[in-house]
Amino acid sequence: MMRWLPLIFLVGCRGCKIALPPSNNNNDEDSEPKDSPAEESTPTDDSKPPESQPPIFCDVDELEPNNTLATAQIMPMEKWICGHIDTIADADFYSFTTTEPGWVTLEVLAAAKGSSADMVLSLTDTDRSVGVYDSYLSTDPKISFPADEPGTYIGWLSEGNPLLSGEEYSWFFRASISKPALGWSRNEVEPNGNTQDKAEEFTIDERVFGTIEDSEDTDWYHIVTPATATAVILDVDAFRYGSPMDTTMIIRDPAGALIKRVYSGEIDYDFDPHVEIKTEGSQDWYVQIFNPSEKGSRFHWYTLSITAEYE
Repeated sequence: MMRWLPLIFLVGCRGCKIALPPSNNNNDEDSEPKDSPAEESTPTDDSKPPESQPPIFCDVDELEPNNTLATAQIMPMEKWICGHIDTIADADFYSFTTTEPGWVTLEVLAAAKGSSADMVLSLTDTDRSVGVYDSYLSTDPKISFPADEPGTYIGWLSEGNPLLSGEEYSWFFRASISKPALGWSRNEVEPNGNTQDKAEEFTIDERVFGTIEDSEDTDWYHIVTPATATAVILDVDAFRYGSPMDTTMIIRDPAGALIKRVYSGEIDYDFDPHVEIKTEGSQDWYVQIFNPSEKGSRFHWYTLSITAEYE
């Protein structure tokens, strides 16, 4: 699930000249007059157009050794670092510090740049760690998460198959500060997890921001839908916007009986649950949000919205 191409410089042929065919204009009366080509002069080096080269994409080269937490290379924000998997089981560590609040985005480009690498991105804030294997519609890993305060993080890159390495296993890596990719009306209020009786009250047309903080965290919400609604839409946004969540959403009745279990969105490869349920009269539902892999951290965030449709 959680790639670069070495830059190829096109070098022109210096001093290569193509000889013109010899003139054979005899001015025969029977011949149609032909335009003679203008006399060409051999261009000097100064008059040659600049040779075409692909743009330099890399801002900073990786510096070895950087294969442990203790030897992590300091990574400037907003700059692309480039390197490759040098040896089998290679891991490249980078330390970066944010100086302002915002959303931190870490992105790796490998397959997108023609690399053979199947990269894995790992991240820690020294408290909890997360592994990222891909991103929405890409095998290149990417993660975005909110950082309310400046802080220091360490991220490291490795090849999905530890037995593979070489120049063709190249990558680009960048850390940047960005704005939230989507909005919400409020944050979840803890405790709201693990049992149905602790469910947090949810109001129709809200969008709540929540976090699955550890392997045992499950978030519950309780909603009573409008009696005049003909359909209710429940939508989770997470993976598409950079969360490592592979969310499952379960809807139950007050007795705990299963109404609906939702794993994905409107298309099969969308990991964010989305469902529209036709209704008649008011519905009393308990909605459960969790990560089935039992992984959690401050990086595992989601938003949940519940809206109604009326005829």
